[in-house]
Amino acid sequence: MKLFCFVGCLVVLVVIGADAGTEFICEFSSKTLSCPNGKSLDIKFANFGRIGHHVCSRGYRSGADRINNCYDESHTDLVGMLCNGQSTCLLPASNEVFGDTCPGVLKYLQVKYHCV
Repeated sequence: MKLFCFVGCLVVLVVIGADAGTEFICEFSSKTLSCPNGKSLDIKFANFGRIGHHVCSRGYRSGADRINNCYDESHTDLVGMLCNGQSTCLLPASNEVFGDTCPGVLKYLQVKYHCV
């Protein structure tokens, strides 16, 4: 009986995980988020800045990818206003949309979302 519950619980976790995602969009780029089968986006977290060294750092001048702990909590609300309830959403990673949260630092947009 416990084995059945374990397998059943594992299957449920895999199905739930399939409708969740994290995307990284490098500065000066854009990406479309999408949900399958008529589901819609529910944004859980977004930040346009830099909190990690190894994201979006190839081919840029030395120091542009330095960790700067750039974080702005308003970005989650902004991306939510743009995307929540839609099945697809085009997101540009740009200062024009999010402001220049950390001048002189190469930034990226990180978005965590679920499809509901």
